[in-house]
Amino acid sequence: MSPEKSRHIPDNVQSYNNFALIYDQIALSRNHYERQANAVCDTFEVLGVSKSARILDASCGTGAVVNLLQGSGFEQVKGSDGSSCLLALSGGERSIQQVLWRDLGDAGRGDVDAIFFAGHSLPHAEASELPQIFAAAYDRLAPGGWIIFDMRNWVETEAGLREPNRATGIFEPLPEILVNEKRLWLAHRCDYDKDRQKITYRYGGGDYSQSLDNGFDEILLEYSVFSRHSACSWLKAAGFDEPKELSIPNWSYLFIAAQKPTDRER
Repeated sequence: MSPEKSRHIPDNVQSYNNFALIYDQIALSRNHYERQANAVCDTFEVLGVSKSARILDASCGTGAVVNLLQGSGFEQVKGSDGSSCLLALSGGERSIQQVLWRDLGDAGRGDVDAIFFAGHSLPHAEASELPQIFAAAYDRLAPGGWIIFDMRNWVETEAGLREPNRATGIFEPLPEILVNEKRLWLAHRCDYDKDRQKITYRYGGGDYSQSLDNGFDEILLEYSVFSRHSACSWLKAAGFDEPKELSIPNWSYLFIAAQKPTDRER
């Protein structure tokens, strides 16, 4: 894989390393971890993933969802993530390790029954890298195991696939957050560059209306924009059975799930 094709994954990982504490506080303030864990549990119920299943949260971040799933009775849940700083917030939990997505198959073979990427995390990868990631997940899963991920429900526009009802090109203020007992203002802006969505976060102390005078920090997160049809085609090319599309109540993203066949290897 050429450096040109892989540049966005380390950029996003570095952004999360720099943004870890603030990301965690944003998620906590929005009850994001609880809502994500509930959506994943509902998805497991639809797919028939039992509480005794061996499960990997492959974008676990701080490990908060892993802990919530364990508290819900899924005792064999492990987590992995590419960001060392997000993982550091897990408190050194032994069931969590640092693994890049393309290396999932090298971290074990056939030792998990379900792998999930929730919170619109998988689109952080380049679309061109998803076939490799799906193949790695296929190798990691036991026969009959499920790969599960969610993505924005993009709509087709004259400019291409876009997130519906979201303004572009302007910074919009978000609720303030508290980090290390310091109150910070927060704002974000959405832009598009061909087949990528770019979300820029600005944050700083003091008053948001005077942010340019007081100074601020800025982080860029990028997402690949790809269709559900493309995602399903890549899954089938990796060897999975026909994917399912799942709309889960009280969750804004669309889940896609595909099962590894029980009767053959890729």
